Amino acid sequence: MQHNRQTTLVAGAIAIALTSSNVNAKDLKNFVTDLYGGDGVTLSSQGGPFAAAHAAHFSADSLEEFTLLNSAIASSVGQFAFNSTFTGVNFDVQTGVPVETQDSLGPLLAESATTLGKGKFDLAFGYSRFKYDKIDGEDLDSIVLDFPHEDCCSFQNGIQRPPPDGVLSGFETDVVRVNLNIELAYDVFALFANYGITDRWDVGVVLPVLSVDASAKAHAEIISNSGVAGIHSFLGQDELQNSQTGGSETGIGDAVLRTKYNFVRDHGAAPDLSMLVQVTGPSGDEDKLLGTGEWRYKAGLIASKRYGAFGPHLNVAYETTASGAKSLDNYTYAAGFDWRMTPTFTAGLDLLGRYNPDQETVGNDVRDVALSAKWNPFSSANAPLNAYVIVPANPDHGLRSDVVWGVGIDIVL
Repeated sequence: MQHNRQTTLVAGAIAIALTSSNVNAKDLKNFVTDLYGGDGVTLSSQGGPFAAAHAAHFSADSLEEFTLLNSAIASSVGQFAFNSTFTGVNFDVQTGVPVETQDSLGPLLAESATTLGKGKFDLAFGYSRFKYDKIDGEDLDSIVLDFPHEDCCSFQNGIQRPPPDGVLSGFETDVVRVNLNIELAYDVFALFANYGITDRWDVGVVLPVLSVDASAKAHAEIISNSGVAGIHSFLGQDELQNSQTGGSETGIGDAVLRTKYNFVRDHGAAPDLSMLVQVTGPSGDEDKLLGTGEWRYKAGLIASKRYGAFGPHLNVAYETTASGAKSLDNYTYAAGFDWRMTPTFTAGLDLLGRYNPDQETVGNDVRDVALSAKWNPFSSANAPLNAYVIVPANPDHGLRSDVVWGVGIDIVL
């Protein structure tokens, strides 16, 4: 999609929400800003007699837009949703016997109000794949940005002044167009552990390991609207016209401590209610795109109930940061149901959402639809398998994947 100046500035507004042709980003989080050596686009100074004076007249604007786009991307990653994979089959520490605690294998991507029970332990492992494909509806692999010329040469009575109507003329109408191909993908490996302190109170931890691949490729060209030759050109200098940066990192992500207390249960047809409190620590390296660099605090309410094989659930929560940064203050929700289709197989459907009323940039209203399944083919081994697929319900909002998928297993010791 081609951008004029106005659209480019819109991309910049979106972004406040994200020297040679083959270099690694100094910090992976700056992999877009580091294009063209981190200095923006510079033209050749070896053209006509005025070329040297015009070499940097596109640099400031292009560097600003690269920085804004980079901020959009960096601020939107690293906020993975880690929910309990509690399946209803747990290990009783006191008796040493696996026990089934509910009538369904339970929801996968949302929380159930059900708790484990005193002395019971659940351990699970999950793998998820995130490949980001779009930012506010634009394909990351085909972003086109147009950078206008600086207003450097409008003179009136020997004094440089902007044109009265704000419209540039002559060679100042030339544009540098940059075609960007951005790739960003995560492999997320997470270990979940939950323990029942009392019949109504659980505590748990999530330890993620992330592997991220990020790259940005840029190709610049002159759009000569003026037809004036010899002022703006690259003169075939590949290092000025093409740039590539990025890299790969693997390491610990942001660890999660969580606790759930079930304060209403078994009140006839009324839903069971639990309170969830979660703290996410900045154990992931922000500079390597492995974490957010913020302490995050989340508190929410969980409602769920089993009506035979049918189990509706609703989660609502508020998340904030230690710094109070509005861009990371979120309302999150999950609404859906799970259905026990056979004694060993449960399917689920959920609407997942995140909303930030104060954020006017990328990802202020993100909604996804999730299909999930749990299967326990090895009942004697007590190792239920799970899988899910998430697709965006509003793909034109935020930094999004066309599809996210994951698999996991609960290991009952």
